[in-house]
Amino acid sequence: MPDLALNQVIDSNRISSCTELSPGRPVYLLVGHDGSSLVIKQELTIHASDPQNLDRALKNMAVVSPSATAEVLTLLEVLELQSWVDLEHDVAQMTFRALDPNIQTLRNTLGQGGTWHKTNKLAGVQDLNDAVARATQHADKSGVRAIAAALNRPNGLEALGQIIAIDMFNGNHDRFDVSYVPNGQAVGVPNPRGGQFMALVNLGNVILHIHNGALRPVGLDAYEAMGAFRDFSGGATPHGWSGLNLGATPAASTFRTNFSQDIVTDLEAALGPRNRKIAFATKRRLPTNAAARVLNGINVGALLLRQDLTALRQANGASAGLLARMNSLNW
Repeated sequence: MPDLALNQVIDSNRISSCTELSPGRPVYLLVGHDGSSLVIKQELTIHASDPQNLDRALKNMAVVSPSATAEVLTLLEVLELQSWVDLEHDVAQMTFRALDPNIQTLRNTLGQGGTWHKTNKLAGVQDLNDAVARATQHADKSGVRAIAAALNRPNGLEALGQIIAIDMFNGNHDRFDVSYVPNGQAVGVPNPRGGQFMALVNLGNVILHIHNGALRPVGLDAYEAMGAFRDFSGGATPHGWSGLNLGATPAASTFRTNFSQDIVTDLEAALGPRNRKIAFATKRRLPTNAAARVLNGINVGALLLRQDLTALRQANGASAGLLARMNSLNW
């Protein structure tokens, strides 16, 4: 049995080290004495139902993105983490040496409370923000080329569409703004290349990793801790809920079509044009059917989630808020 694994309880005696993965973000890599590892992340939560909401959002995303499978830490596991950092702190003081800054940062973050979850360490993680930064600041286009190739690959754009479908249901606006009205009015963040994105609000959350030897989109960061639609515990569907656009109404279908086009427009703008020596050669990095492929992914993602939640309802495992949302979609 490995020291650290997603399907077993975190034990302080089996932790060897930790590393802050992204400065300024509460995401850490734990490494066991045997080299096994886990990634843990804190979500700032303030409501009693937030841990259950986080768990539901993570499970929803795992339906279409199994590599993003995550588990909310139990109180016992959080206490084990606290015990480990406290022991490391005490040993450092007794031996008159500085505490590892990564452990100190984790200790500080644990002191802030919140809800923690764990996931497997993924191979070759890349995100759109880093790729665009390297292209615009260092003239290194290797990242945008790799991401474009991954999206163009069979099931690449479709996988991104499935992730976006779950974001719509979860009410997660921290990737694309899943609640905006696609009417030509840009609501995204400024593009580092100039202009403004239509719906893209966080380039760092368009994430890919190497799966079965190929780069592929993955649904990490599936929960918006302060989002208006994060709560699955209530008995009514929230007004304006983004998931309504997964429904079968003509208005919802039109939204998905237009939204998919805006997503592709944003991706093209972020990736930047290709340098072509032939004047009439396309400078687009994505295929002409890219929007249709994203749309297909959104539709398939909604279908897969519907099947999963229907089974949950039949097993009497769905919360009142989840049932209300399913009923709103005639699921």
